Amino acid sequence: MVNIELYELKNLLMEAAAMGAAMVQKPNDVMRQKEAEAYMVAQGYAKSKLGELVAHGLVRFHRLSEAKNSPSVCSRVELMAAVSALKKKTINFNKN
Repeated sequence: MVNIELYELKNLLMEAAAMGAAMVQKPNDVMRQKEAEAYMVAQGYAKSKLGELVAHGLVRFHRLSEAKNSPSVCSRVELMAAVSALKKKTINFNKN
């Protein structure tokens, strides 16, 4: 059985609802890699933490087209969910 405080449950549900609403309003909302790095810094993390999220498959970047100079983008909601999990310390990058 998992014990969770009522306010923690409320906050989890509110975040999930906000992410769901963001997906409905702008389903293909993407951000460039530089914007994603700036978002990580604004949330209090180093730019390198984005690389860790990508390495563990929590955030996926792709190019908008086949051109060499096409920007590398990721889903805004996917990045928000990964950062939310980091804040709650539900991701453990250290392997024991």
